[in-house]
Amino acid sequence: MSSGSLVGGFNWADEAAADVLALESVLPASHEVYDPATGIRTVIEYHFNDKGQKVQTIRKFKKTTQTVKVNKNVERRKHLTEFGDAKGQTEAIRRNVTYFAIDEIVLDLSRKTETDEDVNDPLNKLSGKSIVICRLCGAVGDHWTLKCPKRETALGAGERPSPTAAGESASTPTGASTTGRYVPPANRPGASAAMRAGLDKDDLPTIRITNLSEDTTESDLSELLAPFGHVMRIRLAKDRITMRSKGYAFISFTTHDSAQRAIDRLQGYGYDNLILRAEWSRSMQQLMREREEKEAAERQQQAERMGSR
Repeated sequence: MSSGSLVGGFNWADEAAADVLALESVLPASHEVYDPATGIRTVIEYHFNDKGQKVQTIRKFKKTTQTVKVNKNVERRKHLTEFGDAKGQTEAIRRNVTYFAIDEIVLDLSRKTETDEDVNDPLNKLSGKSIVICRLCGAVGDHWTLKCPKRETALGAGERPSPTAAGESASTPTGASTTGRYVPPANRPGASAAMRAGLDKDDLPTIRITNLSEDTTESDLSELLAPFGHVMRIRLAKDRITMRSKGYAFISFTTHDSAQRAIDRLQGYGYDNLILRAEWSRSMQQLMREREEKEAAERQQQAERMGSR
């Protein structure tokens, strides 16, 4: 009898093949391996892929404990008893019962009330305006020197020539009549000291800034020098053809302290990729030397008088 024949109506070959297929279709049981030294837990699992092939999957897990510091008040609020709409609801619903308020609150900002002293203060009246000082009468912020109503009286209050000198000056022709050129009133014979002092502009504290770029304008200098004090005049040297900066400018301030602050801050200051140089102008240097010499002479005379006593 062949091996494939039937014995009592039963095929032993088919039964053996079925047993083999049954063994191949059975997956091994999943199991875990834990390593106490490293704290790693390994899980081994088996499954079939789309092609019917047996696949082994190995996953490793490591449990770590992380400590986080939480504010006590925050933790206490998390464990508060629910009330209202949140009471008896699920976690998802409890998270949605709290929302930001949409009520708009309008704040009425209080404005500073001006007192009578602030209103009557002349400095507050001049805030935001240019300070104009008349050289003849000394009025501040009222008018320019050329439009001074006391100009004639102020200029006439100086030295008056004697009658003989007046006759000689009347008979003697002036420089304008002899040379045919215009002579300023301050340089004409008989001009008073008040006229010369009123037309002199060198008494203002003036500084000289050099190493400026060609793109510098008067507005740039005004913005640069505004923090140091009030600026009376800005003279920027420009080329007559291109009208661009020549690299230096003269700035006059109202006070000596403002000019000194500008020199201290702008000397060696980096501006427009250049290093500025700030110093007193030559006229101011000469004026300061004359003042120092005058003060030294007065101190020497005072010392001599004290010694003679």
